[in-house]
Amino acid sequence: MDALNDNVMVVRRVQAARIISRRYRLLRDPFRRYNAEQFRCRYRLSKRAVRRLIALLADQLGSRGRGNMPVPVAHMKVLLALRYFATGTFLRCCGDMINVHESTVCRVVHRVARAIAALYPNYIAMANEDEQRDISTAFYVHAGIPGVIAIVDCTHIVIHGAVRNPSRGYSSINTQMVCDNNMRIRNVVARWPGSVHDSRIFSSSHLKAQFEEGVYGGVLLGDRGYPLRRYLITPVRRPATHAEAQFNESHKKTRCCIERTFGVLKSRFSCLSFGLRATPLRASNIIVACAVLHNLAIDWDEYGVKFVPKCSNNTFSNSNKNQLIKISNTKSKQKK
Repeated sequence: MDALNDNVMVVRRVQAARIISRRYRLLRDPFRRYNAEQFRCRYRLSKRAVRRLIALLADQLGSRGRGNMPVPVAHMKVLLALRYFATGTFLRCCGDMINVHESTVCRVVHRVARAIAALYPNYIAMANEDEQRDISTAFYVHAGIPGVIAIVDCTHIVIHGAVRNPSRGYSSINTQMVCDNNMRIRNVVARWPGSVHDSRIFSSSHLKAQFEEGVYGGVLLGDRGYPLRRYLITPVRRPATHAEAQFNESHKKTRCCIERTFGVLKSRFSCLSFGLRATPLRASNIIVACAVLHNLAIDWDEYGVKFVPKCSNNTFSNSNKNQLIKISNTKSKQKK
């Protein structure tokens, strides 16, 4: 009889421990633990946006765990990866928050990064004809340069622990991005080391071949690091006239949109700002994944107010606009 009572007590203790563990996991669930502002601060997206992202990735990451686990596996995997993207901290620190080993965090982060990067064709693409018309008009109103449908530039993403680039003193991936007037990323190339020049990356890209073939009707805007082409407008190197100086000023005002895009992207996902502790291949997946998340945030209105160029402080007369058009055409002819 005593043995039977002891067995009953053991069973009850086990059941009580399971209930406590289940309640503890529920408390650890960030959706329950944090309010809307606290959640956005920690994961850089709203609860509504994260739930939509989990639904997009559910098939690749799995739906639920084993046993009585009350929190879906995909749910925690996405949150764990987002926390790493948002903070850029050590994987061990991310794992300690939910009592997960560092190696598990590493596998989860890179699996989620691959799954998000696989959404690239759906959410990162050059504008269609109607969008190009709207983008070109917005840029023209903003600074007076006609026909611009996108801006191209590169930014360095530091990789810790890799072989250093002698010219810069650190290892990095030189990432080419193209954006429009709403800071939407239209193209990403994240596979070249930091020692490669911006112009080399563009010359080897599929995007250049498309512009050469006339797939897009407008032109790109780039800085002095790019060669002048009929589809790629760069500033005048040594302006000699007032019109050329004004053209450079308009070029600068238009091109600042890509710099703003880099700033917003790196401030939202601090791992890109502080550097990635990963191999170059895995770092490339994380960079592309952050770019996809950036566009998803725009689609889901996570930024609140989109950047819409205004003409109140940048009004040009018709004669000045005609001069800018003549300058761009003259530069193209001289290059030929």
